[in-house]
Amino acid sequence: KGISALLMCCTHKQCSLKKAGQVLFCPCHRSEFDIQGKVLKGPATKDLQNLVVKEDELKVYIYLK
Repeated sequence: KGISALLMCCTHKQCSLKKAGQVLFCPCHRSEFDIQGKVLKGPATKDLQNLVVKEDELKVYIYLK
């Protein structure tokens, strides 16, 4: 399946997200996202940013946009 990465920054007001089980939540305004980055609960209306991940035999590279 490979490796995926999300920018752990709320799309509402850019607060750092926390993980609680299978949910990522914003402690600032209580937005919630699933572990694929889809909005579950607002006030955020945009999904989290997916980062480009590439792997070779020994390293994993994560590219910031």
